[in-house]
Amino acid sequence: MPSDIILELTNSTDTLTKAVSNNPHDEITSLAQKLYAKQLAAGGSAAKKKSKTHEDYSLEDLDRAVKCGKFPYRPSDLFLKIYCDVLDTIERDTWIGMVSPPLLASSGVIPLSIVSVIPDIMRHYRNLIANAEIEVMIATNYWEPSYSSSLVHDALIELSNRHEGKPTKPVVKLIYDRGNPKQVIKNHQRVPPEDWEAVGLPKKEEIPNIEFEVMNYHRPIMGTFHSKYMIVDRKVACLNSNNIQDRVNVEMMTHIEGPIVDSFYDMSLLSWAEAFIPPLPLLKGGGGAAKEGEEYKFAEENRYLKDIYLEEGARTNRASWNPNGSSMQESQKPDPEHPDPVAKQHLPNHEQPGAEEVRHVDAELAAAQAKYGAPQAMTNHLNAGMQHTKPSAGPEVAEGFHAHILHKPHKPFPIAMVNRAPRGTPGHGDLEVPQNVAWLAGFRLAERSIFIQTPTFNATPVVKEILDACRRGVECTLYLDLGFNDGGEMLPGQGGTNSKVVADMYKTLNVEGKQRYLKVYWYTAKDQEKPIDAAEKRRNCHVKFCIIDDQVAIQGNGNQDTQSWFHSQEINVMVDSPEMCAEWRAGIDNNQNTALYGRLDDKEGVWKDKDGNILEGKGGKGGPVDIVKGLLGAVARVQGKGGF
Repeated sequence: MPSDIILELTNSTDTLTKAVSNNPHDEITSLAQKLYAKQLAAGGSAAKKKSKTHEDYSLEDLDRAVKCGKFPYRPSDLFLKIYCDVLDTIERDTWIGMVSPPLLASSGVIPLSIVSVIPDIMRHYRNLIANAEIEVMIATNYWEPSYSSSLVHDALIELSNRHEGKPTKPVVKLIYDRGNPKQVIKNHQRVPPEDWEAVGLPKKEEIPNIEFEVMNYHRPIMGTFHSKYMIVDRKVACLNSNNIQDRVNVEMMTHIEGPIVDSFYDMSLLSWAEAFIPPLPLLKGGGGAAKEGEEYKFAEENRYLKDIYLEEGARTNRASWNPNGSSMQESQKPDPEHPDPVAKQHLPNHEQPGAEEVRHVDAELAAAQAKYGAPQAMTNHLNAGMQHTKPSAGPEVAEGFHAHILHKPHKPFPIAMVNRAPRGTPGHGDLEVPQNVAWLAGFRLAERSIFIQTPTFNATPVVKEILDACRRGVECTLYLDLGFNDGGEMLPGQGGTNSKVVADMYKTLNVEGKQRYLKVYWYTAKDQEKPIDAAEKRRNCHVKFCIIDDQVAIQGNGNQDTQSWFHSQEINVMVDSPEMCAEWRAGIDNNQNTALYGRLDDKEGVWKDKDGNILEGKGGKGGPVDIVKGLLGAVARVQGKGGF
């Protein structure tokens, strides 16, 4: 049961945002340390809670949980039970959830999701940034000079140009993780203009009409800032799986509006930690909640979507992907700055106005279809201007693919933030954080189904919970990558490769006669009819997402691997909506061929082609040579060059 201390914390009128607004030039970490001292002194440290089954939650427990969030209506019992466990964690450490307790849970709407390659997501970032009015907060694990980062570069210049001659300048903050020896002493390092210019951000003289500040954050040794989000004008939050760099990954982004945006805002202050120079203009207010009597807008009625013609884009996208249809228009001209002179011809021209986000996607696909046919058109899009993989799937490859998922209009639904703070100390001693507790409770309470998509799957707690769920007769569907970051995952203490973990799980369940409940698939791209080893860097999926009993979804930054479970800072949302769960699952399945071609044999836990040939990853089996390779891979991950 949520204690009296938790009830008081979550219903307090004090938040970090309020404290910073009252003291805008003070160090944020110092302000956070002063908050909630009275409640914490009275409550002490919470005892470790035992794992609960459905019967262990009383009606009083759930009623008190309802009082600990600002929900638009009473959430489902499943959501409330998971939330009960999340609430227990903040009694031990108020800031363990990386957000002020009163903002831990509220509500919101999600009018748009993107499940596609990184440039599609970064075009949406570009348009939101360029059209911002007052302030922008951007966070990424790694920033790397690339086509994707050039979209942000150009957006900042456009934002500055649009505010020339205006009385106030928009304020933009960017935080990333680029390992720096100075972070051993001070985790947060301000980045001077000459250093940010060196990584492909605009020169200071190119953006005279905005106030721009950059922070580099890492908590040595293991505490990676793995967060990836953006907040625009305190009205929109984007939460995504991708870093701002070019990779051959399919990723996922959600565009979120409503009161929960204030929770993102509060979290972003805590993540920044230092004093803002200058302060954010909207600290005093201007949150994302609709005004009384107003409703949230969707599709062409939403100002953030109308400006980029998403509704029209979605309609033309459906038309353009008729394999027998005709092209819409001529190919877009290539980006002359892209490093690959052959593949760059398949990229849209991002110098066009921001209102062309989806038109670019559709024109690129339709023009390529007319020139090359539907399979090659899809391949060009997934190649993202980076390499030259050829399609193996037939003409039906294009059916159902929609990079932009325009969600049906809906009322605000319950949303909770389930984050984890970074932990630099090696080891597995930091399990009870909101992210992990939400996953554990959800998987433990599942009665019918669990769906997970993640690039890596090896954290000991999640493996145990999925095995236990299978033993209960719960259907557990895992979409994983073959060979993703195998070198790093083979290091001692990291949990092992996907191939090894899955084979061991099937071995265990076959002995117990429960293997039919575990359905594992290797990610298979939309243009392919068999998986491709991620080590080849041709087709990867980097989505981090799960659904429990078709009712509750958790989406965000966290992988199901040891690093995300025990060390990295991760930002995730837990959503209570069966309608959203259904739309997300449909969108994920439509934009890949994993369900069609990726299923593993449930006897041996391997993928076989129609002739019985086994497809294995090239990452090795964990011998001395492989461990050395893994150490090199771990260094590459810190540098942003590995799969993270």
